[in-house]
Amino acid sequence: MIYINTQRVFVRACIRSSSVAKLLRRRDSSSSCRMCPGAAMTRENGHGAPDGDTFTILDDTPVYNRYMTVYNRRVQFPSHSAGGVNTSSCLEDPPVHEFDVVGHPKASFHFCISFPYHPPVHGGHWSEGEVTMIREYAQGPSEMVYGLPAGSFHEESHKTLEGCAMAELSEEAHLCGGKMYKLLDETCPGIAEVKWCRNRFTPFIVYDPQPDEAPGSRDSEEVIEIQRMKITDIKKLLRSGNMLLPSVTTCYWAFEWLDEHYHHGLSE
Repeated sequence: MIYINTQRVFVRACIRSSSVAKLLRRRDSSSSCRMCPGAAMTRENGHGAPDGDTFTILDDTPVYNRYMTVYNRRVQFPSHSAGGVNTSSCLEDPPVHEFDVVGHPKASFHFCISFPYHPPVHGGHWSEGEVTMIREYAQGPSEMVYGLPAGSFHEESHKTLEGCAMAELSEEAHLCGGKMYKLLDETCPGIAEVKWCRNRFTPFIVYDPQPDEAPGSRDSEEVIEIQRMKITDIKKLLRSGNMLLPSVTTCYWAFEWLDEHYHHGLSE
């Protein structure tokens, strides 16, 4: 009987020792146990992630590379993330998941888009103005779609995001000049293009641009038509499903910006 009790104590001690060792290993890789009540929470590789949601990118392995690059991304999830239900203890290893992620590393995973706004000639409400849109061939749906002038950011030639936006405005819309305003907060790193993509974009509004007599050259595969449209027609187009999503988003932001700023010296 004494032997049995001793054995049980020994087994329990081993279990506790193993658990403590495992906990110490976890603490070596993190300043605190992420799942313990009251433990300090951190954010890793998750701009804008809710408090307590720590997603750690373990590696990004390129599996295909041409114009775009496809990565196999391995991500360590929070222990409580499975099905959104907290069923894990502090001592369980967090799950690791793999994803196909697309991006454009040669462009620093960033592109810019411009809303070229032409105010009404004789004043009036901002909605009486016009916008230079483009209609271009989109290789994904393999059809001509509407959008705003946009293009990839190349640091060596563009220097800044504003420089990128102006270069694309010249190349795609044959416009230059005007006043440029960023439609995001200065601290924002850009808007994620889609859920499974590393690319982000920064939108601008260009107020009263002028024709560019010496526009930049386009790539050989770019098929682009330039169309100057009324705001009322653009609003109808937004509901047609025939406009690229970043352009749709930028249009709505530009409308909001104009509604707030148009009569604060911009119309003069």
